[in-house]
Amino acid sequence: MSYFKVTVEGPAKDLHSGVFGGTVHEPMTDLIFLMNSLVKPDGEILIPGINDQVAPLEPEESALYKDLAFSMTELHDAIGSTTALFPDEKNTLMHRYMLSPPILMKDGATLPSPFMALKELSQHLGQRPLSQPV
Repeated sequence: MSYFKVTVEGPAKDLHSGVFGGTVHEPMTDLIFLMNSLVKPDGEILIPGINDQVAPLEPEESALYKDLAFSMTELHDAIGSTTALFPDEKNTLMHRYMLSPPILMKDGATLPSPFMALKELSQHLGQRPLSQPV
């Protein structure tokens, strides 16, 4: 298991978006760009070569997942939603037991994965009237 802490720094102080918005790099925007370059929404890792370090799944090992007493309904009930990355039991369990390395993005090595990510967004429409309504 590897843990990394990422800090993205920007201006020397907090800036008012009404004065400086759209004129400087924003650390949150840059962090989102960086995180987006690591993994796709479906869990596919985008880091070149990382999957080359994982031993290929042997047929005997793959066969172990065929008749396990586990259903996607159980997972959906446990998490309170149907937001699983994989639609089937085999792929879900293979990723759960780290046969395919996941990237988990959270606020610390031992904290639980958060159930929600929240960031406020604002769009300054400028001084001139828009040609079409937003």
